[in-house]
Amino acid sequence: MIFTWMLYCTAVSALLGLGALALERGMGALGLPTRFAWAGAVLLSAALPFGLPALLDPRVPPPPREAGAAALGALEASAAPVAAAAPSALQTADLLLLPAWLAASAALLLAGCALLVALRLRRLGWRRAVVAGEPVLVSPATGPAVVGFLRGRIVLPAWALEWDEGSQRLMVEHEREHLRARDPLLLLLALAAAAAVPWNAALWWQLRRLRLAMEVDCDARVLRRRPDVRAYGLLLLEVGRVATSGRVPVLALTEPPSFLERRIRTMTSRTARRRVRRAALAAALCAGTVLLAAALPAPAAPVSWGLDRQPAAADTVPLPAGVIDVRDATDKPRLVNGAQVQRLLASTYPPALRDAGVVGRAEVAMVVAETGAPTEVRVLEATRPEFGEAAAVVMRQARFSPARRDGRPVAVRLQVPVAFTLERDTAPVPGVPSVTPPAGQGIVDVSALEVKPRLVNGLEVQRMLMAAFPPTLRDAGAGGRATVAFVVGADGVTRDAELVATTHEALGEPALTAVRAMRFTPGRLGGRATAARVQIPVAFTLEKTGPAATTPAAPPQGT
Repeated sequence: MIFTWMLYCTAVSALLGLGALALERGMGALGLPTRFAWAGAVLLSAALPFGLPALLDPRVPPPPREAGAAALGALEASAAPVAAAAPSALQTADLLLLPAWLAASAALLLAGCALLVALRLRRLGWRRAVVAGEPVLVSPATGPAVVGFLRGRIVLPAWALEWDEGSQRLMVEHEREHLRARDPLLLLLALAAAAAVPWNAALWWQLRRLRLAMEVDCDARVLRRRPDVRAYGLLLLEVGRVATSGRVPVLALTEPPSFLERRIRTMTSRTARRRVRRAALAAALCAGTVLLAAALPAPAAPVSWGLDRQPAAADTVPLPAGVIDVRDATDKPRLVNGAQVQRLLASTYPPALRDAGVVGRAEVAMVVAETGAPTEVRVLEATRPEFGEAAAVVMRQARFSPARRDGRPVAVRLQVPVAFTLERDTAPVPGVPSVTPPAGQGIVDVSALEVKPRLVNGLEVQRMLMAAFPPTLRDAGAGGRATVAFVVGADGVTRDAELVATTHEALGEPALTAVRAMRFTPGRLGGRATAARVQIPVAFTLEKTGPAATTPAAPPQGT
């Protein structure tokens, strides 16, 4: 979930900030620049949300479900199993968080651009002068400061020209040090990083500490050139009393009062004894906080960045030359010999497992060639090796309508779950799409939607199905499946649910009850919420390894 993932990133950023604080103390004890500790923390905190999904392994399987768990089949090509959906409140929060994030980043970007434009307009009225041998800009009130990020200029207020030459020289020297250290550019990068993840409160604190570290480092360099702490401190106090930078993005000699107090305290403090011991202790504290951040349990990465694509197990294998992912095809492949595949499933069921009453499933990946014939069939996972071997034999005999992109046939990679059940099933193979009649007037087929419906109360539905598992079947150790067709309305509420097929009469009513209780995010077509006709298999199984029907790699079937 995005909310949990944001909390995790903020917690890690807070630990990185504590590490940077310890490192700052150690570097200060050795007389080293401290701003780099905070710059590293800011950049790592900003990069973490974008690098985290790549660090998490999408191939780690979910934890086993309890006996009697029911799986809900396909609603879209790239979604996770519907039975694993999160509670509706968190789903709703996720739907709002990403747009809010983008809006906040855009607002900060626009505000920054507005401030830059305001600064540019102010500069039009500033005159040029030479102070202490340095070309400067003279403004009515802004400064002393550095303006500009890439090619910075020193700006002094008009009242500074009335001060004595020594004070003017210290002012200019301070701002010149900012330019030499490329502090304006570093500040620009830090501001951009904060704007990229505006929800990360710990990163904003790091940014504030970075600005303070820039000023402390600059003060230290000035005092190394002109070691008159008293004169320099008095200058900071006097400038802080009368100066203003205006509401423009500048690095100013004077900063907030808390900054000024800290800077003067740093300048006037005596050199600490045992510098090496203090630096070593600070380094150890920094390493400890970084290790603690690395040890935090990472949540699952967000399902998508608004693209609704979740990596499947086959996605970890590079695509062969000339083959595209099925999700990139304009027209998806559809099974055309479903009856033959169903018969093959029955005939290839491992006899020993059938006699023992064992059901299971296998996940198969393949390449569907331009002719519709499967090639490079391989088993990704199976509840038992025998099921994997049988599924591979069956899927080599499957035939599909060719996938197309831009009007021409293309080879695609497809991933299909294959379920083995003990009772005769008249419904299509779980997860394998078949050609179905068009939806009724005013209702489109789910495969025609631009944005597919997504279940928002999956856990509630799963608990309902577990409770409704027929006792006679449970006691007999038998599972089964019911295929249900229904309409997901423009309001996300299901209606017109009807039973299409079932392996056992006792499963029909629990499946219908569960479908009627489902709530979805509405499907969309042309940007508008649209009612859609869908058909899903609801599987009841006693297997501890998980559901018998999972999400197919091709679009769900309609009715």
